[in-house]
This record gives sequence, structure tokens and C-alpha cells, in this order.
Amino acid sequence: MPAADYPSTLSRRRLLALGAASPLAFGVGAIAEAHTESPARGKRPMNELAAFDFIAEFDPMWQRTRIYTMEVAQMMPADRYSYRPVEAARTFAEQAMHIASSIYGFSAAIRGEQLADTPSFDTEGATKEEMLEILDGSFDVLINLLISRTPDQLEERIRWQRRTQGEATHSKRGAALTAWHHAAHHRAQMIVYLRLNGIEPPGYID
Repeated sequence: MPAADYPSTLSRRRLLALGAASPLAFGVGAIAEAHTESPARGKRPMNELAAFDFIAEFDPMWQRTRIYTMEVAQMMPADRYSYRPVEAARTFAEQAMHIASSIYGFSAAIRGEQLADTPSFDTEGATKEEMLEILDGSFDVLINLLISRTPDQLEERIRWQRRTQGEATHSKRGAALTAWHHAAHHRAQMIVYLRLNGIEPPGYID
């Protein structure tokens, strides 16, 4: 799927707000300048600058992750979505829905409550198109939630119980990063599934 289909959420929602103050546009100098005293605006705290910079950097990476994950998910034919390499492994469909359900789970942890519009991630009876729609939409759920949070809220600590490794503690910003590398981990497994079915996966988006 072409990158043009997924314009940056940040550019859609915050372009005017970022303006010339964007640290990505003007580099470290802009961060240092923004932290200085000014009669007009005062001094911005460093934790706010760190969170501001995090959103600006995380969003384009998240959109690239979305594009590549969707390309991998689309490559497998619908009649092979039930494929699993060994009995103990998830099917290709279950891998896709596991990515989506985990993104919703991390989003719920960041929000502090279950999301009201959480879909069913059950693969039984679901079509490839339905699962692709759920997977695609999960990426919007997380980034839109992050953008709606203040810098201080992104630094709040949250806890959740992991299935095999006990309790985890992260900032909400850290939870977003965990969602990112978790998606990459399971997408890599989906790429192996493609190879095992004689399908060359799409080229990696760096």
C-alpha cells in the first residue's frame, strides 16, 4: 500500500500548532531556544519539550510501521489466513489480530480504561477484509490517543500484568514504544509465514 495512503497523523492534526517551533524542522537549536526565558512566553519545562519531541518523532515511525504491517498482512491470500507452521503457533490471521488487540490493549492502559469501541479480535468466521480493517484501524487508535494527551500525561506511570513475566511498569510514552516493537515482533513472524508459503514479502520501509 503506497505511503500516500497514510499521511502523518501529526501533519493532519497539528501542522499549524507545530509551525516553526518544530524541533524536526530546525534541529536541536530550536529546542534550546524554546527553553530560554522570553517576556512573551516564559520558559517551557524540559519535560514538556521531551514529550513534544516524542510525539513529533513517534508519529512518522508509527505510520511507517502501519504501512509495512498492512502490506505484509495483505500479501497472504485469504485462503491461507488459517495457515500455521506448527500446531503450537498462531495462525497468520491470529498473528494479525494479536497485533491489533495488543495495540488496543496498550491504548487502554494509556487511557486508563477499556476503549468503548474495541472490536472483536476473534478470527473464527471473520473475513480477510474484516481483519485488515480492524488491524488498520488499531494504528489510528493509539496515535490519536497519544496526540490527545498532554506532555505531563505522557510521563505518567502505568502498570499492567503481563501473561508470562509479571507486572510491567512504564510511562505512557514507554507503553507506546512497547506497542511499536511488539507489533514489529509479530509482523516478523508473519513475514516468515509468507516465506513458508512461497511468497516474497514486501521490501522493508526504513
